[in-house]
Amino acid sequence: MSMSMSVPGMPDPFQAIGARYVATVRDRLLGTVLERARLGTLDPGWRSTATERLYPHAGRADDDRAAVMELQQLSPQLWEPHRGPWRAALDAWFIAQFEIHERARMRSAQDVVSLLEAQGGRTLNTFRVASLTGTYTDEAVIEELTTLPYAELRDPNYPVHLAQRDELVASYLAGLNDAGISNDWAGWLRARSETWGNPMVENKWRLMLSGPTLAQMWRLPDYWRNGG
Repeated sequence: MSMSMSVPGMPDPFQAIGARYVATVRDRLLGTVLERARLGTLDPGWRSTATERLYPHAGRADDDRAAVMELQQLSPQLWEPHRGPWRAALDAWFIAQFEIHERARMRSAQDVVSLLEAQGGRTLNTFRVASLTGTYTDEAVIEELTTLPYAELRDPNYPVHLAQRDELVASYLAGLNDAGISNDWAGWLRARSETWGNPMVENKWRLMLSGPTLAQMWRLPDYWRNGG
């Protein structure tokens, strides 16, 4: 691990970066596990094979190994095979996936805010130096400070996050429908796709919704339907 100098009482930036990396990798791997659980392909013994099957490169760095270990130490979950009745499993799966989605969305938004803070800080530092040396005209100051990218505060990944969220909701609704709680999950997702503002993602889902494959994929897994 890298050594870093930190000020007493202040958070270590290197530790913060490492913790964020571990959390990001853990969430990505957990998302893969949850996807397999929803599709009915999750091995009940997935923890023992997590390193080999989910993240074969985990041995290369301490932070990678830490992420895999966190996943392996996860307590038994209702969304795992044969852990509970179908509704409890489906609800637990949806909550876990939605939590991952929200954490990813917040990290993306924080990245945008951090970038804007850095841009603003650089501009103000330039102004401070120039004001001391007398190299800035009033016109240059006004132009520099009024061109800070305030309009870019919107997360550029917003359409992707929106589509991913709606995909999770539609998968949940499809599970309910397969269990006998009737709903038009496909029509709901088709209508929602028109609000995403991303033609490429919208076209992808339009194609998937036009055939029987998605409905088959999103049926309840047998190990949920058969209960604990």
